[in-house]
Parts: sequence; structure tokens; C-alpha cells
Amino acid sequence: METWQEHRKILRALARRASGAAQKSMQGHVRNAALRTGIAIVTPAAS
Repeated sequence: METWQEHRKILRALARRASGAAQKSMQGHVRNAALRTGIAIVTPAAS
């Protein structure tokens, strides 16, 4: 999916007031942006 498509998906979820879908779309967008730019995202281990 291209960046503009990810943005559209986020905006559509926000317009529907679908917070869960917006959150999921935003997390996917950040993850994909990191992959596209070669940035490693480290998630802390659960305690």
C-alpha cells in the first residue's frame, strides 16, 4: 500500500469516528513508514 493510501485509510476511519480502526491504521502506517526508510522500531519486552 502506498503512503497516500495509508493516509486515506486513516482519515476515513477518523471520519467514521472508528477509533479502533484509526489506531490500527495509524500503527500500520508508522510500521510501514519505518520499513520504507530502514528504521528499526524496537518494542520493549513485557514485564
